Amino acid sequence: MATPAEDHSLQTIVHRPFADVYADKAERLAATGFPRGEGAATVAFAAADLYKETLQEDTMGVWMLIDEAPVTWLRSGGPPVVVVKNADYTFDANEDDVVISDSAGARTYTLPPGADRGARPFTLKNINSGIATWEGDGAETIDGEPSVDLAERDSMTIVWTGTGWESI
Repeated sequence: MATPAEDHSLQTIVHRPFADVYADKAERLAATGFPRGEGAATVAFAAADLYKETLQEDTMGVWMLIDEAPVTWLRSGGPPVVVVKNADYTFDANEDDVVISDSAGARTYTLPPGADRGARPFTLKNINSGIATWEGDGAETIDGEPSVDLAERDSMTIVWTGTGWESI
């Protein structure tokens, strides 16, 4: 068995080179004028910048810029990001991975367009007594239905299949 000093895979992870390091999501998105190229980008990205990993320090998420026109980020690693919402909310394609509804009242959460999200899954959980309704964008469905209700303590993980969101 290799000692830590001889384990080159461990050194690669610990000393992983990143093209850029951003303090948080807002800084990462502002750097590219995201969403959808709105606002003035603080960094000029070009084709040579594509597919280089960047680090978002607040979540330790690893991201890659996969298109510069329009700006498109893809999360390529790091721990799952958990976000708690306690009001109706519409998610964008680059939102976090684990979404928790924490509201005593009924709430509705709208998923981003599946084609924009790609195959990156969402985990949805309701941790409070109100019903959390998750709905697709426009005509998009979840398990063939326009929406799904999660009762207290219910959860599900969904992924875009190209034609709709499906629970896995």
